[in-house]
Amino acid sequence: MKKLLVIALLASFITACGSDKEAALECPPTAIAIDINDIKLAVNNGQYQANTLISYDKINVSFEASGTNVYSAGNEFDENKTYAENCVTLPVVIPANNKLTKLNVYSSADFSADLTAGSSLNDVFSVIEFNIENSQEAVTVTKVEELLPIMMQRYFNFTLNTAPEFESSHVFYIEISLDNGKQFLLETPEVLLSN
Repeated sequence: MKKLLVIALLASFITACGSDKEAALECPPTAIAIDINDIKLAVNNGQYQANTLISYDKINVSFEASGTNVYSAGNEFDENKTYAENCVTLPVVIPANNKLTKLNVYSSADFSADLTAGSSLNDVFSVIEFNIENSQEAVTVTKVEELLPIMMQRYFNFTLNTAPEFESSHVFYIEISLDNGKQFLLETPEVLLSN
């Protein structure tokens, strides 16, 4: 009889623990990608002071894309549903769902006698951390343009691979277009380049 009572008490305790409303809720679905709707740019991780003299090979322009989560079919996020809050997920970089269709860089000032203000600087800028043809090596923006359309990376960097002919202040403009119709014209702060 005592065993039966202990079993009944234990069963009711387990049932009570399992009746926690939070435990009954399922975890929210995990996004499989993002649909890009914003791109932020920073020069030298936001540490660069506008119009401060810097060597051309010390400039790093970084990009970070953000957007709306995309879910797999049948596993969409339901805004009307209550999900568990204590779900543990591993941190992962969610890829973009978009293809890059245009990439162009130009400057407000002359870079050289041949590369005057407003002309494409795609040959003198390299893209770093942009997975092209399963390689992580830096390639010129011109090489990226030749391969378009390709999957857009959420994080990538530009560096100059050529010294400017003139020591001058530049505002670099970067044009980016995506297959979802979004177009971005990003600009750096004024960068005073030395060769």
